[in-house]
Amino acid sequence: MICNTFNNYGLAGPASPNRITYSVVNEFETTKYRSPSYGIKYVLSGTEYYGIDKKEFAVTQKRFLLVNDDQALDILVRSKKNVTGFCIHVDQRMLQNVHSVLSQTEDFLLTYPLESGTPPQFDELLYSENENNLGKYLQVLAQKFDPYTSTIDIEKEEIFFNISKYLLELQNHLPKRNALNVSKNSTQQELIHRLAIAKEILDSTIDCCNIEEVAKTSMLSPAHLYRSFKKVYQVSPYQYLLKRRLQRAAGLLMNRDQNITEIAFQCGFPDLASFSKAFKKEYGYSPKSFALQFV
Repeated sequence: MICNTFNNYGLAGPASPNRITYSVVNEFETTKYRSPSYGIKYVLSGTEYYGIDKKEFAVTQKRFLLVNDDQALDILVRSKKNVTGFCIHVDQRMLQNVHSVLSQTEDFLLTYPLESGTPPQFDELLYSENENNLGKYLQVLAQKFDPYTSTIDIEKEEIFFNISKYLLELQNHLPKRNALNVSKNSTQQELIHRLAIAKEILDSTIDCCNIEEVAKTSMLSPAHLYRSFKKVYQVSPYQYLLKRRLQRAAGLLMNRDQNITEIAFQCGFPDLASFSKAFKKEYGYSPKSFALQFV
């Protein structure tokens, strides 16, 4: 996924409810800032200072701070060296959605696909990256982050599903055991039916497909679609869609009727660079090298 970037000159990149901002600053200060979502302030180097509810937190290297939705906070960074880190924004609906998927039965999820639970409230806020599963997953994200392209080599829906799950586990918002097994044959058949609808939509609209709309049309929540689709088809909806796009692109490249840039846009890729990277990862050749084999 592509990350926003923030430095001493400001923020670059479009904002979205679920996003990751990578920051490189040595001087920054703001007061009474209201968090637009649940947040994780994860420091990679240096120290960031936060004031929340009359408490002060010094978030040093390899530690992270949790911030509740709409929470007021003061932020201060002053250092001779660059202070780097991630701010991970998680939308309230995402957390509620994942909470339902991990705590309710399949019968309930199929009957009430749009039902949302109570928004969580985080109590303990400051942690070390080595003391829980969330911290360990943050390390994985940092390892897979490329600062030159501001990208993390993991798909966005997987990142935010896992972050939401580990956040809820960390604050004990999930039951110790949950009844997720499908007990009724009719329930299993209905779930497979709805997943088949989702798969059919992905097959028929590969160039302009929105995963959230696919979930809505197939009467599943986005988190339920992600988890169940991956379990049944051994691949996430996004990975399946990406593979279908690349298969279509390969067919067009064999015919050589269009140039590579036209093929990239026709198959739903935002630009030539992302298309070339994905194509080479899938087929072992750049689009140009692949096409030359069929001249």
